[in-house]
Amino acid sequence: MSQLTTSEHKMQWFDQFLYIFNSHWDKVDNFRIDKYLMFLRNMFNQVVQFLKTKSYEKKYMKWYQKAIFKIYND
Repeated sequence: MSQLTTSEHKMQWFDQFLYIFNSHWDKVDNFRIDKYLMFLRNMFNQVVQFLKTKSYEKKYMKWYQKAIFKIYND
């Protein structure tokens, strides 16, 4: 995510990451779950860094909130 240049691309990347993570997490076996969860933590760290660079503007915080709540509705 840090390699992407525009905010729009970063937001799309994270949205798609959440979609894939949400649809495939139950298929991960016990031997790979640690790596999968490490990747999840890394992505959330990247998103928080992105929000920080945008000074937690309301527009980006609404996008983040919508992305997180979308997981629970799917």
